[in-house]
Amino acid sequence: MKRLILVALLLMVVSDAYAKCSKKTIFACTTTNGKQVEVCDNGDSIEYSFGKSLTKPEKQFKIDRSNASTYQWNGMGRYMSYSVVIPTGDTTYSVSTSFDKIDQKSETGVSVISEMFRRFPLPNPRIMVSMFKPL
Repeated sequence: MKRLILVALLLMVVSDAYAKCSKKTIFACTTTNGKQVEVCDNGDSIEYSFGKSLTKPEKQFKIDRSNASTYQWNGMGRYMSYSVVIPTGDTTYSVSTSFDKIDQKSETGVSVISEMFRRFPLPNPRIMVSMFKPL
């Protein structure tokens, strides 16, 4: 009986440490400095969480699902890529993942773009994104 109680308590602690979305995780990764990023689809909203522990994130917010945008691979080309763009006030968060079908390598990244950088027109929007090193 004591073992059963101990296992139950341990499971509650472990499940708290790995708290998940209330609906569906659409993106999750761990950064090179050990912090976690998770994007959740909660039906009518998209939720972004970032921090060492997602039970007490450093940054967390929700936006209406209609304000987020996505890109999904169309089935053509070498790279299968998917992204979700989450605008919040003067900052836009973009999470993405891609897979090179030839080299069999994948990349995952998070870009945070401040309004300050959007004020300067660039000839190619990819240049602006490449200025930011994925976390």
